[in-house]
Amino acid sequence: MRPNSFRRAMIVMVAISLIGAVILVVAPTGAQDGDSERQLSPNTPVTGSLDAENFAESFIFEASEGNTISLTATTSAEGLSLALILTDPNGDVFASDGDLSTPQSASIPNLTLETDGTYIVTVLRGTGADGDAEGEYTLTLTGDI
Repeated sequence: MRPNSFRRAMIVMVAISLIGAVILVVAPTGAQDGDSERQLSPNTPVTGSLDAENFAESFIFEASEGNTISLTATTSAEGLSLALILTDPNGDVFASDGDLSTPQSASIPNLTLETDGTYIVTVLRGTGADGDAEGEYTLTLTGDI
């Protein structure tokens, strides 16, 4: 791995960790409000927008132990790298993707869920709060839920 690639990968991982901590405090409140625009349904893509002011957005879905899901976020905006974080019903980060080798997409494929309840999916800029990249993205949940 080249030094710049390593540095970018470390920045992404730090951003995911910090944003994950923020999500644990902020996202469950939104989920309790029953915001139907933030509810994911299988095979129904949702769109969102990220920019310098709004560098992360969260969505929820209900699932059961043993369900297998995949999450995919994509953008056509050049310069906007995407990352995904999946938080389980206990508030733990269950899976993430911050791989900058595919900057315009992030995915968590074929994941078997271990707990019944409400999961939180967060789409964020791979650079976190730093930078000025912006653009729209599409998030899709697939699986047997």
